[in-house]
Amino acid sequence: MAISLVNIGAVYDDRGDHMIAIEKYNESYKLYESIGNLQGMAACLNNLGTVFDDLKKPNDALNNYIKCLKLYEEIGDAHGTANTLSNIGSLYIKQKKYNLALGYSLKSMEISKKIGYPQDIKSAADNLYNIYKFTGKYELAIENYKLHIKMRDSISNQETRKAAYSQQLKYEYDKKSCY
Repeated sequence: MAISLVNIGAVYDDRGDHMIAIEKYNESYKLYESIGNLQGMAACLNNLGTVFDDLKKPNDALNNYIKCLKLYEEIGDAHGTANTLSNIGSLYIKQKKYNLALGYSLKSMEISKKIGYPQDIKSAADNLYNIYKFTGKYELAIENYKLHIKMRDSISNQETRKAAYSQQLKYEYDKKSCY
């Protein structure tokens, strides 16, 4: 039920109905909390942070991200930690708090490179590019922009390979089905 509520919340969020999304994420959070599922609780908090960020409520977004970060660190979820650090960095960039953004974004990059997850590296590189661009550190900005592009292309290539492989399997299945 908690997973379904998160998914319903995501649909409402995608449709721009943020208030219902918040309601569904909170319902899901309470269910996860009742069974002690820290991973689910963290995911709900991260989603809530994103919604509040979209609603231009940075304090609410930050509160949810910080709670989320603590849970991900507690359970040792490196991907969740890197993603949440990046979200916090992005939030601080929007507020032009570049020193705070830098700390969170560098930590996100460190973890992301350790686990080798291209999407997290891409997000951290994008944050770092913006921080360095806005603070006049253009060489570092270009370096992170190049990394962002490299990860974007890597993700795109992975998706292309998966689609091609899927098509190949479908073709082979269809071919065998005819006999």
